[in-house]
Amino acid sequence: MTVIMAFNYLCILLGVLTTFDVAAQNYPLKPVRFVAPYPAGGVNDIVAQFAEQGVETAHSTPGEFAALIRSDLQKWGKVIEEAGIPRE
Repeated sequence: MTVIMAFNYLCILLGVLTTFDVAAQNYPLKPVRFVAPYPAGGVNDIVAQFAEQGVETAHSTPGEFAALIRSDLQKWGKVIEEAGIPRE
């Protein structure tokens, strides 16, 4: 066995042994806070607030957005009518 192969095996063994200890930790121990280096109310601030809540933004074309609205109206139309919510 060459020295390089022995070193590789040693690195793999150490990597495997250290991951078990790290996996047992409760991370994070305190809440994680997002800091957006942009002015409040801007696009980047809003995206950062969504990310903080676990929401991912999706970018699409206006046509794709209109198709999404139509499918949601078909999907939720009955609920909207039963609740008496006026369509705009």
